[in-house]
Amino acid sequence: MNHLLKELRLNTKTSCTVDEAVGMMLGVWGVDCFFDEELNEHDYTFCLSEYLFEQRDILQNAHNEALLNNEPLQPHLEKIEEFDTNYMKRAKMYLCLVEDEIAKESESQLRGVIRRNGVIVKKRITLASLDEWWTQKKDANHSIFNEIRHNAPKNNTESELNLNANVTFGLLLNAYIHDHVANGVHKFGAPNDANISAVYTKLSNMLAQEIETSKGQSEKSIRDRISAAQKAYKDHISEHGKN
Repeated sequence: MNHLLKELRLNTKTSCTVDEAVGMMLGVWGVDCFFDEELNEHDYTFCLSEYLFEQRDILQNAHNEALLNNEPLQPHLEKIEEFDTNYMKRAKMYLCLVEDEIAKESESQLRGVIRRNGVIVKKRITLASLDEWWTQKKDANHSIFNEIRHNAPKNNTESELNLNANVTFGLLLNAYIHDHVANGVHKFGAPNDANISAVYTKLSNMLAQEIETSKGQSEKSIRDRISAAQKAYKDHISEHGKN
């Protein structure tokens, strides 16, 4: 019920990207009823590949932590395998189905593709046509309109783990900046007010020294994680900190 007192407007978007379409088909992204000015300020765009990468990374980190603590590993391996089956493989299959339907062009049931001189320049799918097409492939119980919700990935165990990981990262980020400020170095910003560009540059350079390529660690991915971690830590302190 946290959204009841937020300043929300009706989201008038009636189309979605391919990534958002597959996210709805998987059940990890919802048809957003409200326009959240706070989210819009950060220009958030749902990226299917990055979302799945982060959720799988959380499960792998839980496995590695169990390994360090000499805890049973099999339950963690089973969760990773289950995630691969229910999300990674289905995402690939759904992407293929959507792209194949779009490739039918004028005969496609998915409407909203923008063309110039017969060439597809932007892929936007109307929500109505996506719902009609998807319920034909599945059934009425899989309508993308069944659960019109606020624009955020579906709340599940992985999302809760993601929040905890962000709070931990935010704490480390805060301590890292605090130590530098204590030593007279201010280029990384101030505690709770990180200079995201400076931190990104430092992390990117460190990553480049460790591995040749940084697959899954694009500039946008790193910047988004830093920003999300800082916000999660602030929110956590605000909610649970001492009065």
